[in-house]
Amino acid sequence: TSEKIYFARIDRPYKKSEFCVADTGTGDVTVLLAEESQPYLNARFMNAYILNGGKEFIWWSERDGYGHFYLYDSKGKLKRRLTSGKYMAVGIMNVDEKKRLVYFAGCGKEHGVDPYYSFYYRVSLDGGPVKTLTPENATHSFSMPDSMNYFVDTYSRVDLVPVSVLRDSSGTVIMKLETMDVSRLKASGWQPPVPF
Repeated sequence: TSEKIYFARIDRPYKKSEFCVADTGTGDVTVLLAEESQPYLNARFMNAYILNGGKEFIWWSERDGYGHFYLYDSKGKLKRRLTSGKYMAVGIMNVDEKKRLVYFAGCGKEHGVDPYYSFYYRVSLDGGPVKTLTPENATHSFSMPDSMNYFVDTYSRVDLVPVSVLRDSSGTVIMKLETMDVSRLKASGWQPPVPF
């Protein structure tokens, strides 16, 4: 906002992080959240998402050994944990503040699937289970417009050509958009590599 600037800072050895708010009028800085990671902070995924004009924020942390999202109030008091389990929640894609829904990417949650494949999920800011939006055994991409009523999901694997579908906000496929045509590639003698 015009009165506040939110920012994160990390110490030089990448062990301690702080999430702060600065008053633009006075320059005063308030630390809303501070934590330490061992052996080091995974700054690649570290982020915060400001909600409701600063009344709440979502913070990403590996405090339990896995990357997950936590909801805080404006003063930095933990309201609730949003995700948990032996997987990595790796990025917020969108937040529907009216419906209080968080759309995010994750890896390693789906059993029997390559843990490096990206899947997309939805969870309520008010608590509850995580819903899988993209269940196919593949790595997924996600593109959602501002209306947040639907999203485009393109998924593929080393042995699966890219498929694009349109899904509603709960993950139900509305229509198939496109499947890549690799017939000419196969006709030239190409064979897909064997997956791990």
